Amino acid sequence: MTNLSDCPSCKFVRTFDIEAISLPIVYNKYGDHDPNGMLYVLKKDSKRIQQKAREHFAMNPPQPYKEVQPLVIRANAGDEIRINFYNKLNRKVSMHVQGLHYDVLTSDGANVGNNPDTTTDDMIQYVWYAKKEGVYLFSDLGDARSGENGTNVHGLFGAVIVEKPQSKWYDPQGRFFVLKEDIERHGTLENYLDKVNCGKIRPEPLVIRANAGDCVEIRMTNLLPEFIEESPFQLKTLTDMIGFHIHLVKFDTIVSDGVANGWNNIAGARKYETLIERFYANEELNTVFFHDHLFANSHQQHGMFGALLIEPAGSVFLNPKNDRPLKSGANAVIRKANEDSYREFALCTVI
Repeated sequence: MTNLSDCPSCKFVRTFDIEAISLPIVYNKYGDHDPNGMLYVLKKDSKRIQQKAREHFAMNPPQPYKEVQPLVIRANAGDEIRINFYNKLNRKVSMHVQGLHYDVLTSDGANVGNNPDTTTDDMIQYVWYAKKEGVYLFSDLGDARSGENGTNVHGLFGAVIVEKPQSKWYDPQGRFFVLKEDIERHGTLENYLDKVNCGKIRPEPLVIRANAGDCVEIRMTNLLPEFIEESPFQLKTLTDMIGFHIHLVKFDTIVSDGVANGWNNIAGARKYETLIERFYANEELNTVFFHDHLFANSHQQHGMFGALLIEPAGSVFLNPKNDRPLKSGANAVIRKANEDSYREFALCTVI
């Protein structure tokens, strides 16, 4: 048994809210499925995954939904992992991890011998200690049978990946929209990328602003590689053209849609080409989403999206740190034409 006093002095506590849910699991495009599927999911994703999974299951034939997959969470060596586990099934289940340290009296996820029952039909917290790197399986030990009446065979398993101490998890093929002047401020594109790689620049989705009544002109130059390379997460993918597609504002779909639809022009730029588009912000719209729409599924998961915020007519946008005019950024002070002002923070999320 691991005593709490034997566990390392943890540098960081990672908390995960996890649910066990039931849903049909479709294995392939031909409709082969498990009608009694079970899944560990993050609590914040649970409703969406269940809804989408059942919508795909209702198709003829039933189709897989991409988020129906074993849950994988991450921590660094030295971390304390706290699992707030919510059981949404009609039987007692648990989360039992193999290979990590924990107190078997409180965090074993089992009902064994004279130890307290750490399975649940409601909610329980488990505390695990990540002492060394590795991949550690977790699964239900409330019903460990291997047959159809068990839970593991229906999908109730996942993994904890423990990285090196103080690791940072990043996308080595990240792609972002960046203002040209931000690159030029560092001399060359190579200098800019070197500073990103060493952590001196932390890129984030591009947030730009305009006022109601403005005409916005975008000049986008494609400096991206023509392929996203194969990785453990995807196949090698051709991305030899990009577009700039924006929502809600007014534009001419023939030349400024940033897509390739029907008989319209292909509004995209190949490598080193520059695409020019114009939009009309005819009214105050708050946050307007933009992204590449030619390879949307490939590019959005690598960070290629942003937002245009349409402010009240006559507003100026200021840096909250020094009150100077601001070209881009999630944080801003907006000073309206009547001299009223307010703080603004843009939060971009893609699901």
